[in-house]
Amino acid sequence: MAAASIAPWDGVCNHQAINSLRAMRRGDCCLFYHSGVGAASRHIVSVVEVTREWYEEEGEAASGGAMDVRAVGEFRRLVALGKMKIGDGVRTTTTALIPA
Repeated sequence: MAAASIAPWDGVCNHQAINSLRAMRRGDCCLFYHSGVGAASRHIVSVVEVTREWYEEEGEAASGGAMDVRAVGEFRRLVALGKMKIGDGVRTTTTALIPA
């Protein structure tokens, strides 16, 4: 995501994740998690700010719902899901943000 650009965060299939996104409000910041194929590609890559709260997508290509986000900063190094589950992944990495 380019700096200061706004993009939809869509394609979320996990119901627990959808409920968390629905609870987010405009101005909230959150960690943007990339869930690729296989555990090696699952990382937190950046911090984003909510610019539009959860909405249901319309039309033929609709994938359910989305919320719009703006890049705040990205991590100098990726934070693996396993590190997050241990509990120290973000604490040791949040100071390593590159502003968007």
